Amino acid sequence: MQTLKSSSIFSTFRLFNSLLKPKSFIVLLQHFSAATSYTSVSNPLLFNYLVKNLNFNETQAFSISNRFRHLKSLEKTKSVVNFLQSLGFSNVQIAFSARMAPQILVADVEKQLRPKVRFFQDLGLMEPHIAKFC
Repeated sequence: MQTLKSSSIFSTFRLFNSLLKPKSFIVLLQHFSAATSYTSVSNPLLFNYLVKNLNFNETQAFSISNRFRHLKSLEKTKSVVNFLQSLGFSNVQIAFSARMAPQILVADVEKQLRPKVRFFQDLGLMEPHIAKFC
């Protein structure tokens, strides 16, 4: 039992000793920082839109906006949101869809989304039901 205590103390000492190295301490501090900095958002335009219009939390918006660094305008994103809303999707459903498949935010409504919706409509699903189905 005494051996276990001393090895446990030694492990703790080793951990604290490694934390005293400047590089290790900085990495640990960044990892456990309570206030996360979003200064490195690659696409602040999309980040702000997701937070303000679709009620994403900052972590989710940060993750998704950094995937679409190339996006220069919100034209496609707004078009997708408007299209989904016209089908009866709520903002909560749109946000859930975007979290599950972020590429939907940059989809072409006429070439990608509308044909898929038509397929479901041809199967007999009406617009209010499509939102519930998805």
